[in-house]
Amino acid sequence: ACPNVGLLRSRYPGIAVETFISIYSQEIQYKVIKSNHIHKSRVEEYLARYMAGEDLLLLSAAINFPCCLLLRRMLESLLRVHKQSISDVLRNPSLLPTLLDVDDSCNPAQQRNPGASPGPSSQATSGEGGAPVKPAVSAHFLARLQLDVARSSLADCSYSPYADIAKQATGVEFELLLAEKLKAAGLDYFWTEDDLRNQGYYKTPDVRLQVPIAVRDKRAHPHGDGWRIVTWIDSKATFGDDRTHTKQYEEQYSTYVNRYGPGLIIYWFDFIEDLDTDAEVMIMNRFPDADELAQLTSL
Repeated sequence: ACPNVGLLRSRYPGIAVETFISIYSQEIQYKVIKSNHIHKSRVEEYLARYMAGEDLLLLSAAINFPCCLLLRRMLESLLRVHKQSISDVLRNPSLLPTLLDVDDSCNPAQQRNPGASPGPSSQATSGEGGAPVKPAVSAHFLARLQLDVARSSLADCSYSPYADIAKQATGVEFELLLAEKLKAAGLDYFWTEDDLRNQGYYKTPDVRLQVPIAVRDKRAHPHGDGWRIVTWIDSKATFGDDRTHTKQYEEQYSTYVNRYGPGLIIYWFDFIEDLDTDAEVMIMNRFPDADELAQLTSL
C-alpha cells in the first residue's frame, strides 16, 4: 500500500509530498526490520495459502507485510534459486517460465519440492549430473504468478523495483542539486565522492570542500546560535528522524568528522525539530542562503 498523499496534503498543507513519502517509507522499513524474522519463519504457510488461491495483495494486507517482499520470500521458497534470479524475475516476470516446468496435469502445491531446505541460495537437484529440478506448475498458476509480480510492483511503493529506481534517482538528483548550489555560490573548489574514492578514501561524504567554509546555524539547540565551520557536506534525500540520524551518525557521520573535521548534513525532506546531533555535525533542510555563508575571498 501507499500513503494517501491527497488526504495528507489537505490536512498538512505546509509539508511537501516528498516528506510524507519519505516518512512513510522509513516507517515501513523499521516495521519490516522488526518483523522480518517472524514472516520468514512462516513463509511456507504463506506460500501454501497463496497456492490454495488466496489473493496476494489481500494476503499481504492480512499479515501486514509489504507485498513485493512477501512475493520475494515465497519465490525464494518455491524456486530455490539465487537472490539475483529472484530480483530479475521481480523486474521482468516474463523470465518466470525459464525457472518453472509448466505441466497442466500437475497440482502445484503437491509438485513443489517441500523437502528441500529453504533459502535463496539452495536449489533442489536430481537426475544426471545433479541438474536443477524446476518446480512443476500449471499454465494457469504461471499466468497468475506473472500477473501478481506486476500487481505487487504497482501496489508496493517501498520495496518494488520501481521504488528502488525512484529512490536511487532521487538520491542522484539531490546530489546533483547540491553540486549546482555549491557552484552557484562560488564554492566550486570541492572533491566529489568519486574523487575521494579515487584518492583511496573508503568512507566518503558527497562533497569535501578543498577550503573550509563557515555556515550560520540558526537552529535553537544546546550548541547555540552562531557560525559553524564546515569541511564536508552530505546530501540526504530523506526525512531526518531520531532513528535514521542516529544510525547514519554511527555508520557514516562520526567517521567523516574523525577523518575530515566538522560538516553539514542536508536532509532535503526536512527533519524533526528537536533532532539531537553532535556539535561537529550541523543539520539543515536546504542549502545555506548567501547571508548564511562565509568563505575565503582569496588564498
